[in-house]
Amino acid sequence: MKKTFYLVIALVLVFALTGSAQVPSKPFNIYAGGGLTAPSAPDLFKDTHKNSFHATAGLGFNAYPFIQFVGKVEYHAMLMDWDEIRTLDALIDAGTEGGMKNIWMYGVDARFSLSAPGMPIKPFGLAGVGFASISQSDITTVLNPADLVAYDFDNETKFYFNLGGGIEFQAAPMITLFLQGRYVNIKQDGDNLIMIPITLGIKL
Repeated sequence: MKKTFYLVIALVLVFALTGSAQVPSKPFNIYAGGGLTAPSAPDLFKDTHKNSFHATAGLGFNAYPFIQFVGKVEYHAMLMDWDEIRTLDALIDAGTEGGMKNIWMYGVDARFSLSAPGMPIKPFGLAGVGFASISQSDITTVLNPADLVAYDFDNETKFYFNLGGGIEFQAAPMITLFLQGRYVNIKQDGDNLIMIPITLGIKL
């Protein structure tokens, strides 16, 4: 699957670079941003993790008018909500902490401009795929670690897709700000992990 993904990225970049020669505007953009990530599903993920933060960076290449391909990397720090967990499981000690999920995501988005030239606020849509590398920090507790077997986690790399949209507007001659929301679905052996990141960022 990884070989297929790398092949897709290579083809997308070649396609973007050849297409950008036909587009009179700047052929590429740099993206950077961050914001809030809300756990959405399944219930075990949603109920045991807080709304957390993320950061993202990407490089976008114009392919055709109103279409840009963006290669990106992003990081999500999903914090465990131990106060909520203790209401679900009375065995969890008040001193228990840790267990933060670290999610690194590497992918490509197709970004579609939905506005006409000259509009001050420009809506856009996006869709993309990639791989998510998920690890979890150690859980510290005064209890026997065996009591926390339900919260054990093995590092994994899984396929994901995302869909979303937002708006962007010119803040300076060479600087554009954007606000976007996404639905992110990370493949799992059981129920998939679903997150809703809201990102405020800059496009250069």
